[in-house]
Amino acid sequence: MISLKAIYSELGKVPKPILNVGIKALLLFLLWKAVYLLFLLPARQVDKPLTDAVGNQTVRFLNLVHGTQGFVEKPIVSETIFEGQSTKREMSVIFFNGKRVMGIADGCNGLELIVLYIGFILIMPAKIKRKILFIIFGVLLIYMLNVLRCAGLATIQIYVKHFFVFAHHYLFKIIIYSAIFILWVFFSRNLTFQKDA
Repeated sequence: MISLKAIYSELGKVPKPILNVGIKALLLFLLWKAVYLLFLLPARQVDKPLTDAVGNQTVRFLNLVHGTQGFVEKPIVSETIFEGQSTKREMSVIFFNGKRVMGIADGCNGLELIVLYIGFILIMPAKIKRKILFIIFGVLLIYMLNVLRCAGLATIQIYVKHFFVFAHHYLFKIIIYSAIFILWVFFSRNLTFQKDA
């Protein structure tokens, strides 16, 4: 069994700048989860507008690319019953010529990825101007990639339905996570960690 003394001893071997970044990351994560779970999630203060915006922009993009006005977005409340508990959740549902294509739930609106990306930028040692530029550019890129992901999934659902599960669970996640990783790599270039004396 690992003792607290052994853990503390091992943490002492980690370079101080790396340990400081790790502690900042943990504290920021705990703060975000507390604020999100206690205040933002129950009222959907951030999720609802973001989910609706992703749904609307996805429909606009689909109509533009397909040269039609057949795609529409509607907020729908779905109810599920699990172990006797009824749960209602609102989602943005995309229809094509009156037929339901797919739904965009709050978990698919990209909020967690945006917060993860911003958190990484905030904890790294860099000038504030650099952080602001990368946050603005990164958030816009993640949002646009998510809209493209949803449009791609809707198109796949219509034309090659058997490919939908693979695209949803693997293909588009690889693309979006790769883009975020590349942004982090560019941001991390030329960063210097201050050495403690």
